[in-house]
Amino acid sequence: DYYIIGFEPPASAFEDRERYRRISVKVTRRGASVSTRTGYALRDPVTTADRRRSIDAALGAPFPQQGLPLEMTTYVLRGTSPGAQRVVLSLRAELPVATGKPARPADVIFVTRDARDGRVVASGTDLMPLPRTAAPGRTTADGRFHVQFDLPAGSYLMRVVVREPGGTTGTVDRRFDVRALDGVDIAASDLIIGRRADVLPVRATGYVTEGLLGALEVYARNPSDLARIDVTVDLVPVNGETAVQSVKADLLEVKRVGNGAGRTAQVAIPLEGVPPGEYVARARVRAYGEALADLVRQVDVVAAPPP
Repeated sequence: DYYIIGFEPPASAFEDRERYRRISVKVTRRGASVSTRTGYALRDPVTTADRRRSIDAALGAPFPQQGLPLEMTTYVLRGTSPGAQRVVLSLRAELPVATGKPARPADVIFVTRDARDGRVVASGTDLMPLPRTAAPGRTTADGRFHVQFDLPAGSYLMRVVVREPGGTTGTVDRRFDVRALDGVDIAASDLIIGRRADVLPVRATGYVTEGLLGALEVYARNPSDLARIDVTVDLVPVNGETAVQSVKADLLEVKRVGNGAGRTAQVAIPLEGVPPGEYVARARVRAYGEALADLVRQVDVVAAPPP
């Protein structure tokens, strides 16, 4: 068989990016062979033109690139323009910690295409600041990025590219649907779940001593249609079927939204006694006793103290 070995550069490598550090790998197993690069440096090896070409190549590659660990999700809420809904992209990237002043940011590029014909319907280029501190013993930390744009109802494919200042690039793909939230039928937004300090997290983390908060909005053309709405949020293990917590949401007052009405459902989920692990938060939305929507979000429950 064969093995691929990787390692994380020491913190000193980020303080002197120009220095070339040599690598030597030896094995004691008889008959085994080793192929390695001679070393590395963390300086940016490309010009501005090459930087643009590397980003374009990442956008057009048939498969995602995993040079940088990336995670993303989308949230769909009702938009302010008729026929268009608001889409929020939430992105997490594992980036090197900033060294030097000023620190160069990472590049973020996203392209959204119509799943039917491949037509580009939304795109953007922005910058993501590098994190300032890392966990003990590590030289990387999470960088976060959010952007919002409007899309009509339909199915879409999105690719996001992140390139850190040293030239390492990662991409992540997502297919998502945008529902019509301003039609004649009663409709619900995506479920938002997380801690009080979270801002639309990619993947929510709940702490047993703190619990989780959740919210969604239900929309209708006529305010009276929102009088009998019922929302229940269940916390279910990823590989299980029985909910460990089931909480009824509190419904706020009906408010005017565009040419219709909206009503917010809020829920607080206690986590005391919930075993740590991976879960799915599932919101069951009913209107006048009939099922309206079944919305889900992934949740990690941990026993450690909250940050």
